Amino acid sequence: MRHRGETVSRRALAREVWKIGSRVTPLDNVIEVHVARLRRKIDVAGAPPLIHTVRGVGYLVSDREP
Repeated sequence: MRHRGETVSRRALAREVWKIGSRVTPLDNVIEVHVARLRRKIDVAGAPPLIHTVRGVGYLVSDREP
């Protein structure tokens, strides 16, 4: 994973995934919906979450390994 341990902005995610970075506004919830779906698929019960929200900035993917 390229940006593990780094906070990535919503705009950067939109630009990389959908090539729509310049059209994403704070009111768009496209990113939030997809992140929520990813969390449901990859999070393991009892384990720390893999994707963290950094309020006002974006998202952070952490390592599950100690």
